[in-house]
Amino acid sequence: MKNSYNCITKIENNEAKMQLFIFHHAGGSSANYKNLAKKFSNLFEIILVDLPGRGKRFQELMPETLNEIIEDLAYPISQTICKPFVFFGHSLGSHISYRILAELEREFYQSASLFFPSGANSPSYVAHHGFKSTSRSSFLELLYDLIYLGGVSKEFMKDEVMVQHMVNLYRLDLKIFDDLKNYEIPILSCPIISLGSNKDNVVNPAALYGWSSVTRSYFESQIMDGNHFYIYDQEFELVSFIKDRISNLVIL
Repeated sequence: MKNSYNCITKIENNEAKMQLFIFHHAGGSSANYKNLAKKFSNLFEIILVDLPGRGKRFQELMPETLNEIIEDLAYPISQTICKPFVFFGHSLGSHISYRILAELEREFYQSASLFFPSGANSPSYVAHHGFKSTSRSSFLELLYDLIYLGGVSKEFMKDEVMVQHMVNLYRLDLKIFDDLKNYEIPILSCPIISLGSNKDNVVNPAALYGWSSVTRSYFESQIMDGNHFYIYDQEFELVSFIKDRISNLVIL
């Protein structure tokens, strides 16, 4: 598992001036973000990042601690960076990408041009991550949590094997949420724009703004319409907003 380049799925664009790294939510995978990624692919080189147990890493065991995930992802990501880069993470992906950014700055002297944490309470608030379930909840409680959040489609529910696998991954991913509170909170040098939605039952609006405390640079917060998975319902608005903010950094 360590330093597995299978964590990386690229959508190539040799003419792009920037790279956009996308980190998935708890219980999810890069497959959940391919449609979103396509909306950016004419402008950026897209790098979708997978935790173990999904995508090309289906047979790999999911680690139980944040340190193991950092050890697994940081090096291959650092070697993939070849131009100015932006990180986008949703829910758990926000916290994973945040910790990877801190590791990149500390160990590889690589700093993002911009970081978009989405649908996530700030690092100082992770003891109250907002999910109804925990890693110790029953299968039905975990499944209800995913349905309640809006992360499971009716079509997906017809595939019992995939539902079982997703719920198992969600349980393992929640262990990482539980582990986050055991770590210090690093300060990043890159600008941060936190993203959230007005009907999200997981994210506290004040905690969304709390991302301002983990950067020495510019901070902004943006609220969109929708639930925890507004990224699907408000895809056009999300893509337009991110493109607009990134266009301030580089002429695309």
